[in-house]
Amino acid sequence: MEKCTFSYVPTPLVPLAHMSKQLEVDLWIKRDDLTGCIATGGNKIRKLEYILADALKQGADTVITTGGPQSNHAKTTAALAVKVA
Repeated sequence: MEKCTFSYVPTPLVPLAHMSKQLEVDLWIKRDDLTGCIATGGNKIRKLEYILADALKQGADTVITTGGPQSNHAKTTAALAVKVA
């Protein structure tokens, strides 16, 4: 599957030392908030890399999405659509 490239990957894995000690397990967190590109980052960027590549492949010239009034998904979609336009 083709994709556009907007994110800075791979994002780091960070140990959660304090919580690991308290729970007596080895916990790590994947920092997808550090994908970069635009402010919202994370899984929205990763998903839109594939969605927008597919839209371009099909010759789309318009992208429509929906979300709440403060939707980070809608803001991210608009910002990345401008990048590929």
